[in-house]
Amino acid sequence: VGRDSNRCHIVISYEEVSRLHFEIGFDSLHRRFCGRDNSRNGIFVDGDFYIKSDFFVEPGCLIQFPETDCVLYLGVDHE
Repeated sequence: VGRDSNRCHIVISYEEVSRLHFEIGFDSLHRRFCGRDNSRNGIFVDGDFYIKSDFFVEPGCLIQFPETDCVLYLGVDHE
């Protein structure tokens, strides 16, 4: 997730968002998301702040970019 369409599958056009802000994947064995913040500004994940670090969260969490109104909802479609 980030501003650079050559490096990111999800592109967000805010100057506060890094070119590659964070990476996220889904661990189907443990049924949770695993991610890594790569930015200078960090991210809020369900209210917890992460910067240059890994995080693990359950489906249904919210990710917010600091100093923006941009929020992502992480979910899993079982269909």
